[in-house]
Amino acid sequence: MSHSALELTASTMLRSLEQLNTIGQNIANVNTTAYKSRVSFNSVINTFDVAQNSVSGTDKITQNISLLLSQGLPTQTHDPHHFMIDGDGFFVINDGDGQQLLTRNGAFQINAAGILVTKDGKEVSGEMGSIRIPGDVTVDANGTIWSEGEEIDQLTVVSVNTDQLIPETEGYFRMPASLNNADPEKYTVRQGMLENSNVNVQHEFTNLITVMRQFEMQQKVLRGYDQMMNTGITTLGEF
Repeated sequence: MSHSALELTASTMLRSLEQLNTIGQNIANVNTTAYKSRVSFNSVINTFDVAQNSVSGTDKITQNISLLLSQGLPTQTHDPHHFMIDGDGFFVINDGDGQQLLTRNGAFQINAAGILVTKDGKEVSGEMGSIRIPGDVTVDANGTIWSEGEEIDQLTVVSVNTDQLIPETEGYFRMPASLNNADPEKYTVRQGMLENSNVNVQHEFTNLITVMRQFEMQQKVLRGYDQMMNTGITTLGEF
């Protein structure tokens, strides 16, 4: 086995470990509201020698992780502060440090000041800023909020280029440089409902078995190389 082939095998094993980590993350979040499944895949590239203006022949494997953004199934909670975006769009969240985040998780609540917030206390953004709700609340299909018979505000729902989405912790996404208000004809806000994770457990366990088998095969290749080297060294020692 050549040095480059050995390096490629070792690199492939590392990528398999990263794939296993991605699968494990998906399975761990199967019950996380609005969680978006991660998809891990490998691509092989050649190392380019700039000085020689040629391909060196050494392959390297890069790991790519993308998001599966299909909508999860709905769950009815009957909580008036829970909202689901049925269709295209994201809620906008103020993180308290002057930055904004995006999320599909509409499990909101009212804090002591009467403001609509996420479970970890971040304020939900309305078209007029923070959303203060004085009493019972009703939200219509386009996100307009009514309380005590008066229109209070409207939930900010934005549409983004999915290629620009960068996941953060707790189901948030980093605010991209460009976004637009979501087209009202492409989404419906459903009160008293939440979006489930879109993780396909059966699919993840199938991937888990496949990647584990690949990893075992790669281990066998390295063990074979190690045995071959030991045999070679022993043979040389006999001369």
